[in-house]
Amino acid sequence: MEPVHRKARRQPRVRGHRPPSRWEPVWEGDSEAAASIVAGRLDADGFRTQVVGGRATPGGYPHAFQRATWAILVRSGEAPRARDLLRDRGESNNIVTAGSGALDASGRATLRIALQVVVVLALVIAIGELLSHR
Repeated sequence: MEPVHRKARRQPRVRGHRPPSRWEPVWEGDSEAAASIVAGRLDADGFRTQVVGGRATPGGYPHAFQRATWAILVRSGEAPRARDLLRDRGESNNIVTAGSGALDASGRATLRIALQVVVVLALVIAIGELLSHR
């Protein structure tokens, strides 16, 4: 006679592997107040939301070029419907699409700063060349 129930074996967990998240970002911006307002509207429409973000630096000290980034997360199954609702409300600029390769607010700020540094370096080199030919 064979046993009816077999003891389930626990699958080995690969180090560094996390199970898929049940939350997905749908909105991103640089204002905590705006994130709270948008999340409140989504809550009123029946979505469960989480507002996450702030100034995150490795050392814990903010610097001049850092911008705060705030995101609204909703349950993964409700994300497409939440994005549609946000589009209808005119929040298209702040919508985060799944798998989009677009830069977030911090990425855009970093790219802008890098471009400014390149321009300043080019000007310093050009001025140095002009002064050395005198």
